[in-house]
Amino acid sequence: MAPLGKYLKSSGEVLFWLVMRASFQALSVLVMARFLGAEGYGYFVALLAVSGFFVPLASLGLGGIILRDGARDPNMLMTLVGKVLSIWWPVALGLSLVSCLVAGWFLPRAGVGVLVLLFLVVEIISNSLIELLSRCEQAQGHLRAYGLLLAGLPLARLFGLSIPVFMASDDVRLWLFAYAVLVVLYLLAVAFWFCRRYRPRLSSDREWSMVRTAFPFLVGAASFKLQAEFNKPLIAQMGFAQVGNFSAAQRVVDLACLPLSALQESLWPLFYSRQGKRTSLLLASGMVMALALLFGVSFVWVAPWLPRILGDGFVGASAILSLFALLPLLQVVRNLMNALIIAKDRQSCLTTVYFFSAIASVLLNVFLIPVRGIEGAIWSMYLVELGVLLLLSIYLLRGD
Repeated sequence: MAPLGKYLKSSGEVLFWLVMRASFQALSVLVMARFLGAEGYGYFVALLAVSGFFVPLASLGLGGIILRDGARDPNMLMTLVGKVLSIWWPVALGLSLVSCLVAGWFLPRAGVGVLVLLFLVVEIISNSLIELLSRCEQAQGHLRAYGLLLAGLPLARLFGLSIPVFMASDDVRLWLFAYAVLVVLYLLAVAFWFCRRYRPRLSSDREWSMVRTAFPFLVGAASFKLQAEFNKPLIAQMGFAQVGNFSAAQRVVDLACLPLSALQESLWPLFYSRQGKRTSLLLASGMVMALALLFGVSFVWVAPWLPRILGDGFVGASAILSLFALLPLLQVVRNLMNALIIAKDRQSCLTTVYFFSAIASVLLNVFLIPVRGIEGAIWSMYLVELGVLLLLSIYLLRGD
C-alpha cells in the first residue's frame, strides 16, 4: 500500500476511536447540561479545568518521549515505560493534592473538602496515566489498544454520571462522587490488563534526567492546557453559568475537529520514525490544514443550534462558538511545526517558545477577561496562538 494510502487507513482507524471517545464525552456534556443547567455544569467544568491544568504536569511530558523513542526502538519500549511510571506516580499524587488547594483558592463555593479532593486526585491520576499508556500503544502501532484506552475513560465517566440521573438528583456532590468511583474502577481494570500484557517493571532508581529530556514536551502540553483552561476560573468570577456556556462551545469545537485529531495522531509516527516520504508528508499536512479551515467555517452554521440541544441556559454559547472559527487552523499549523522541530531533535527550542506562551496566556487572560469578559478570553487564545506561530517560524527559518 502506498505511504499516503497507509496513512489514511491508519487515520481512519484512529478516527473511529476518537469518534467513540468524543461521543461519550458529548453524551456526558449533554447529560450534565440538561440535568444540572448552565450553573451546575459550569461548576463541574470549573473543577475539571483546575485538574486539567495539572494533568500535563503530572505526566511530565514523558508521553512524548514514549511515543518518539518507542517508535524508533520498540525493543526498549517496556524498559522505558517502567522508568517513566516510576517517576510518574509520586509526582502525580503530589500535584493532585496541590490542585485541591488551587481549587479552594480560585473557585467560589469549591472549598477544599474531601469530595473535591477525591475528584481532583482521580481526574489527574487517570488522565495522566492513560496518556502514558496510550502513547505506549501508539508507538507500537497498536491502534486498537490505543483507541480502547482513549475511549474507555470517558465511557467510565458516562456510566458514573448515569447514576445520579437514575436517582433523579441534581446534587453536584453526588455527580462528582459517582463520576470519581467509576473512573477508579476503570483504572484498576486498565492496570490489571496492562501488567498482564507487558509485565513492566518499575525502576528502583528514578532517572530524573528523563524529565529534562521531556521538558519541552511538558512545557508545550502545560502551555496548551493553560491556554485552554486557565480562563475558566477567571470566568467563574462572573458566574458559573458563563463558564458553562464557554465550555459548551469548546466541547463542540473538540467534537467537530475529531477528524483533524485522527489525521494528526497518525501523522506523528511518520514524522518521528523518519520513514515518511517528503511528498506524502506534505500532501497529508496540506489536507489537514484545508480540513481545519473547512471545519472552522462550519462553526458559524452550527452555532444557532446549541440552545435547542443543551437548553435555554446556553444561548450565550452560540456567539462564542462563532468566534472560534479560525482557531482549528492555527492549532493545526502549530502542531505541524512542533512535529517538524521534534523530528529534527531540536525540541529544546520548544521549551522557550511554550514557556513564554504560557506566561503570555496568563497575563492576557488576567488583563482581558475582567475588561472584555468571555470575548477577552477568546482574544487571548488567538493572540497566544499567533505569537507561538511567529516564534516557531523563526526557529525553523534559522535552522540551528
